[in-house]
Amino acid sequence: MRTLLFFSLPPLVMLLGCVSTPEHKEPLALGAGQPLRSLASLPSTEDIARSTKASLGLPDPQPVVEAQLKRYLRVFYHTQSLLNDFDRMLEEKARQKPSADGNVLADETYAKLISAWILSDQEKERFVQSYLTLAQWEADLRSAPAAGRELERARVEMMAKALRQSLDRAGTDRIALQGLYQKIHEEAEESVMNEPSMADSQARAIGQLAWDRQFNAKDSATAFYKKHGSELQMAAVQAAADQEVQREVANLLTAVKEEILANLMSREPQSAGQIMASSGASGNINGQGFPMGTWALTYDDGPSGNFTMKLVQDLSRNRMKATFFWLAKLAPRLQGVVNNVKAAGMDLASHSFAHRNLQSLNAGGLQQEIVNSTRILSQSYGAPPRLFRCPYGACGQAGGRIRQLIADQKMVHVFWNVDSLDWQDRNPQSVYARVKRQMAAQGRGIVLFHDIHAQSVTVTNRLLADLQKDAAAGRIRVVSVQQAIDQVNASTR
Repeated sequence: MRTLLFFSLPPLVMLLGCVSTPEHKEPLALGAGQPLRSLASLPSTEDIARSTKASLGLPDPQPVVEAQLKRYLRVFYHTQSLLNDFDRMLEEKARQKPSADGNVLADETYAKLISAWILSDQEKERFVQSYLTLAQWEADLRSAPAAGRELERARVEMMAKALRQSLDRAGTDRIALQGLYQKIHEEAEESVMNEPSMADSQARAIGQLAWDRQFNAKDSATAFYKKHGSELQMAAVQAAADQEVQREVANLLTAVKEEILANLMSREPQSAGQIMASSGASGNINGQGFPMGTWALTYDDGPSGNFTMKLVQDLSRNRMKATFFWLAKLAPRLQGVVNNVKAAGMDLASHSFAHRNLQSLNAGGLQQEIVNSTRILSQSYGAPPRLFRCPYGACGQAGGRIRQLIADQKMVHVFWNVDSLDWQDRNPQSVYARVKRQMAAQGRGIVLFHDIHAQSVTVTNRLLADLQKDAAAGRIRVVSVQQAIDQVNASTR
């Protein structure tokens, strides 16, 4: 379980309601201030942990948890409205011929989506920190004599009830909470791995509830969207007018647009010169410089014990390679999966240690996320990773400290020019359509998926059938990112 930053709490008598309860106001991630100059101004995980822990010092934690969930849902539905805007833009772009100078991800609708993604992850982290607080409270109770601790046990019961009520949702909220369910379940499994006595805890039971509410069966998401899709679209239309979330997205927008454009334009299409580890243009690729018809499939955030091998089996059956950008905190725990994916001939790359916003970190944090993660992954993979992808694609400007650290580890940074947006959209049908439209508009490049989602497995299976037909006809090639780099480099010697 992750280490939390705990502060001294008020006496338990106060916590359990013997003082008046101050009014709880929903926290604003960014407030109504001026647009951010950079993503470094965003709160770090430690900042969120501190504010969450402080807010749980209220006599009753239930209003805090309910407010966190309400905020998360507001951001999710607003993000869904932005996703709809992006899809409408793609419908037009897909009818146009691929352009050597164009990139659909340079459109402002995409920058708004990524801004909302970052905001959504912040709200998810607030709720997860509340869950981790419950797990810590339970662990503390188990580590000391039980006599005379009735107030602490009551506090745990109140917190567990608030979390269960928040997570046990129906209808479109169940769609909205899929990402949160996944995160809570991961944390529950980690807590038991680190402390086996937590196997019968309330925190573990809540983790099981989160697992049960996920769309894990192959066709469950499709069926659920078919039943509730119209409700989801109605909620998205209503959320589009949420002025507070609009303002927070707008505050992020300028900084996010700069990040996206830096990644898309730092290496011009078909530019001369070798691709190599560098903090400059030669050390960043996005797929726009690939020969027409060359595609690389990539998967982030794993490995997953549930989904990664299903993807690899589909890829191997179609005799195609992909590149997996994994987290160093997960790979050693799933060494069997790592070994099997490596044996299948897939490329293994780095996605940092724990998917932190790198620009919000100090030197020690960057050391952990880039340098230490490279060492850990090198041991797990059996060889140093040659490719790195910053979380959210946010590395800062060329020549900056993050890009330099990546280059110092002898890695090339890899962006993308086709985004499945499978982190927001759990519907395999619309994810598939979105990928196909972008591929039609781009003509070649790097496709971004995540190997931690059921819908990504379903979409990949369908997409591979299309790619196999096109490859057999000589219209395309599907390669790993490193194979594409080697091809580009060979052509420029």
